[in-house]
Amino acid sequence: MARYISSQKGKRKLVVNEYIYTKAKDGNDGKEIWRCSKRNCKARLHSVLDVVDTSLLPEHNHAPEHGLAEV
Repeated sequence: MARYISSQKGKRKLVVNEYIYTKAKDGNDGKEIWRCSKRNCKARLHSVLDVVDTSLLPEHNHAPEHGLAEV
């Protein structure tokens, strides 16, 4: 399940399966590219008009960030 949260600076973050993503850049036609918030992880996601395709979830090189998204 995907949901959006706000960072301390008011920026939007994406949470999918307890992994937190920050927006990397805007694409074409409402597409957004998201990268894992852990900088040494190369996981990326795409969303179109705030809809995330969760059938193609990337692999991470770290454990999920349980409870961190609630803070």
